[in-house]
Amino acid sequence: MLIANAQDKNKWNEFIEKQPFSPFTQSWEWGELQEILGRKIWRLELRENDELIGAAQIIKYPLPFGKNFLYIPRGPIINKNYQQNAGEEFTKYLKNLATAEKAIFTRMDFNLGKELKTAPLEAYRSAITQSKSEWMIDLSLSESDMLSQMHEKTRYNIRLAQKKGVAANIYFGNDLKKQLENFFNLLKETAIRDKFYLHPLAHYQKIIDIFGDRIELAAAEYEGKILAAGLVLFFGNTATYLYGGSSSENRNLMAPYAMHWQAIRRAKERGCRWYSFGAVNDTDLASVTRFKQGFGGKLIDFGGSFDMIVNPLWYFLYNAARKVKK
Repeated sequence: MLIANAQDKNKWNEFIEKQPFSPFTQSWEWGELQEILGRKIWRLELRENDELIGAAQIIKYPLPFGKNFLYIPRGPIINKNYQQNAGEEFTKYLKNLATAEKAIFTRMDFNLGKELKTAPLEAYRSAITQSKSEWMIDLSLSESDMLSQMHEKTRYNIRLAQKKGVAANIYFGNDLKKQLENFFNLLKETAIRDKFYLHPLAHYQKIIDIFGDRIELAAAEYEGKILAAGLVLFFGNTATYLYGGSSSENRNLMAPYAMHWQAIRRAKERGCRWYSFGAVNDTDLASVTRFKQGFGGKLIDFGGSFDMIVNPLWYFLYNAARKVKK
């Protein structure tokens, strides 16, 4: 088996997009974003007789005291028929890479065998580690079937928003860029109200610039003002709700329901199979979980993360520090 650096963006994305629940964190563009943010990345292809059988986009995350760790979000991806043999060789390659980079550990979202340890629960309270599971809507259903599987209150709120004159729109391209500041102001309001971390405006601008026509803004508006909006990323068969916010004004108009229903319909229109609401786990507010589950759908379990420990002492200290921060 040959392990080499990827050179062709289109071939890389084509391979990743064919995977179930196409993971955007393994897309070429996500790697470009990480590089812009100052992180080192590797895009490794696994080949057998010139056939592409696997891929792994690895991101190096710096830590205090000059330390770091490597992470493969929603990867590595290895074709089923080759997983055992390729997994063993790739594990050896990763260990050598981590040692050369002086990494404390390598985290991945696919278990390659006995050398890996299940990541501690604290890992999932990090903005870096991907969630163990996501709440997803099956877009292969008809719109009427999707509505019928919703909680009756969710259906009622979607129709109430429409009846009250809430307009649901999709912005992309230059129109999206024109709405970015309005969206960011909504994010700031939501972050203050719900006490969560907010990236600077430039972060969202970079995402829009890098992903281009793969990203859109779903918005619910009333009398010309956006009351709820969310950035939705389209990659392969999955549309993912990345970031969103809502206004404290006119809460009785149920704008977030109208916004997500529009985003779901748009994802179906673009040919996606799944609409992902993101994580539903113990890090979510109960009200947020109920909101997501009200749209119907199901919980998709991705199996969690696994760590290959390179430096046991620093690995212990790192996790001890994570527990203190909890």
